Amino acid sequence: FNQMIPADDVRLFEPEKELSIGDVKQYLEQYFEPVEVEAVFEDFNHNSQVTEVEFMNLLNAITPIEKEDEDMNKAMLIVSFGTSHQDAREKTIEMVVKDAKNTFKNFHVKTAFTSSIIRNILKKRGESVKSVQEALSDLSKEGYEEVLIQPLHVICGEEFHQILADAQTWKTTFQKLEVGTPLLTSVADYHDVVKAFENEFNATDQDTAVVFMGHGTEHPANSSYACLQSIVEKNGYHHVFVGTVEGYPEFEDVLATIESAGYQKVKLIPLMLVAGDHAKNDMAGDEPDSWKSILEEKGYTVECVLKGMGENPAIRNIYIEHIWELVNEAK
Repeated sequence: FNQMIPADDVRLFEPEKELSIGDVKQYLEQYFEPVEVEAVFEDFNHNSQVTEVEFMNLLNAITPIEKEDEDMNKAMLIVSFGTSHQDAREKTIEMVVKDAKNTFKNFHVKTAFTSSIIRNILKKRGESVKSVQEALSDLSKEGYEEVLIQPLHVICGEEFHQILADAQTWKTTFQKLEVGTPLLTSVADYHDVVKAFENEFNATDQDTAVVFMGHGTEHPANSSYACLQSIVEKNGYHHVFVGTVEGYPEFEDVLATIESAGYQKVKLIPLMLVAGDHAKNDMAGDEPDSWKSILEEKGYTVECVLKGMGENPAIRNIYIEHIWELVNEAK
């Protein structure tokens, strides 16, 4: 909606800003189908107030007035590592894509996976998923002039920097080509991620250790996990710990902390967009070297939450906010 109205009007829609229903309706009728606007507002009292959240929910229910065809020369490329688990993909990656389509209706939304291993697995199953380079090549051939790329990666690690490098090779092909940021980029992002899990944290008694399983990396961005641990503690969740499969802190580091603190119960949660192989096997698998098995062997009562972060609407909203930042920068 912000893309469809003058900048001066956008300033009205700040968080916590209250607008009268009459004023909101008047603005909407300039940019949305008037008949639908009337139907949406018929149950509202024109003297009542509407918050931004209620306002945005109303927008999702009505159809924007068609803009000039040139606006549809815009494409959005949603890029994730990918997964071969279709069930997890539908609950996470495809939900972000759906949110993006519903929010940015004057963009054609496309997808790409950065993992060649995942793409090859899917290819053997008869499904073709593009790499970033392949997707950008297709968008160029299809005549798109503006392309926004939004990564669904968690940290600004190797995969993200490869996306930046891939985009750079196509920079002169499009009139505009911009790349958004991963989930954990700004300090505010870390606080938002913690807030996204606050119901989970608060529903867990203080005698239970909540342990996030992050992927981990040899890239310097591995420091993101230590930063998240610091923000978690700053928000008062001293029973929450962050570990990684392939980086630092290692599981052994988290286990030592849990043991010294005297916890007897542990809840394991994937710090990953998708609850795929790592979550199902390395975290919650029945093999003796899984985190669950090791903890149970040591006498802990273990609960595994097999949900990727993409299933959490608040996490998906952070990605959408990153896209908004990208859209505004591209203007």
